[in-house]
Amino acid sequence: MNKTEKQVKNILTQIGFEVKNYKEKKDFDYLNTFYSQVNFKKFRLDFALITAKLAIEINGEFWHGSRTLNINHKQLKRKISDKEKYLCLKNHNWNVIEFTDLDLKRSNIKTYLRSRIMDSIIV
Repeated sequence: MNKTEKQVKNILTQIGFEVKNYKEKKDFDYLNTFYSQVNFKKFRLDFALITAKLAIEINGEFWHGSRTLNINHKQLKRKISDKEKYLCLKNHNWNVIEFTDLDLKRSNIKTYLRSRIMDSIIV
């Protein structure tokens, strides 16, 4: 788990969710448990609330490039793969919360993330 993912794990814990590594997954998924590094089809999800079909994806500057700066070839390939991943998730009725590592610096990130999660899991 990288530094940004650890930050997200801490935020999820602070707003009332449990976070476990997917390798520790048991037969029963609790409604309040996010798993990290979840294998889904040919993709890996940063975090997933499996019972709610909700994925959280962090698109950091290093791997995914900035939204405003030029990106290199590897970052472009990653962006294309991300689009394919999000389409696959959508086709399997998953919701995705996507944000950048820069978004984690916002002062209201806990409130924002809690709100996005609740909007996604409450029908």
